[in-house]
Amino acid sequence: MHETRSTLHIFGGGPFVVIADEIATRLGWSVVFRTGERFIDTLPELGSNTKVVVGDDLASLMIEGGIPSPGDYGVSFSAPWIFSQEVIDMFDGDLFNLHNQSLPKFRGGGGTSWLILMGERSGGCCIHKLVSKVDAGEIFARRDFSFPDSAILPVDFDQFLI
Repeated sequence: MHETRSTLHIFGGGPFVVIADEIATRLGWSVVFRTGERFIDTLPELGSNTKVVVGDDLASLMIEGGIPSPGDYGVSFSAPWIFSQEVIDMFDGDLFNLHNQSLPKFRGGGGTSWLILMGERSGGCCIHKLVSKVDAGEIFARRDFSFPDSAILPVDFDQFLI
């Protein structure tokens, strides 16, 4: 029986990209990392077999990085794109997002700056299925918490999340 290996398609940037790349590589999967120009100065060191494509047009990056095959998975970490239904459909329901805020209360971008402006000390992280409406897909995992009093600047909040 022929064993089919999956590909993990990673979108975005940040420290979780490296962790996802290491896990997928250890499992024997191929990895494609698609990232935007805003991350160009902070591109992480990834596995030698990881394909990296950089640009600001997701439709072009999908072609350049390779269209997902059945059994592939996708995960977004701070991706700079709103995923179209066409891209979502390429993954047949297996495209997920790590959202570093509590859902559904804090949908969309803005992150820690919004928390600071609102005087909000509660936080959360969620893994949810990507759907065409921003941060509205089914939540598979979540963790809610309070930020420490020592968190004052956005960098303080971001460091706590890592």
